[in-house]
Amino acid sequence: MTSRRSFLKASVAVASGLILPSWLEHAERFIQLESKPYIERPPIPKHTLYAAQWDYDGYELFLGNPLAEPELDLTWEEFIERYTVGQDEYEWRQDTEDNPPALHDKVDESLVIYHWEYVQCPGRKAYRFLEGIDLGKELNKGDSGSINFYDGFSPANDCQVVAASDLLSLSLLQQRLNQIDNATAIEIIRI
Repeated sequence: MTSRRSFLKASVAVASGLILPSWLEHAERFIQLESKPYIERPPIPKHTLYAAQWDYDGYELFLGNPLAEPELDLTWEEFIERYTVGQDEYEWRQDTEDNPPALHDKVDESLVIYHWEYVQCPGRKAYRFLEGIDLGKELNKGDSGSINFYDGFSPANDCQVVAASDLLSLSLLQQRLNQIDNATAIEIIRI
């Protein structure tokens, strides 16, 4: 039995010509039977978007290993190489400190963590990656059955999170990514 939401989603997807009705029906049937998204993986993916259930219903998305941690023991030279914004920090310290650091000096761990969170954090990378892609009408609705972008949850909170609201959204996202360049795979994980 097709729900009202599924019918409306199918109508939008079919009307836009992006998805054939038989694919959508197959995906919904697969989800009902298997309790997991219908994923048609690209043959040789260049990227992996990991989807992990999160506290707010749905699945938070990560580009790269969501359990990745920053390497904290870096010299200024390594820091500048990994975090191009680190060059500005180094130059600022050269201009303002009485005893500026040399390239072979160690960087304070809190500074590395700060830059990692803004440049290499897998959640933020997924946000920026998907933000720049035309996901199509069926995934940009902002309600149930969509991909939602959160740019800070409250004042003074600058986290960036992207989440799929349900299993069908993950299936539709994989289908759309395959249509775009067939280079990104979605994989569900537990963290």
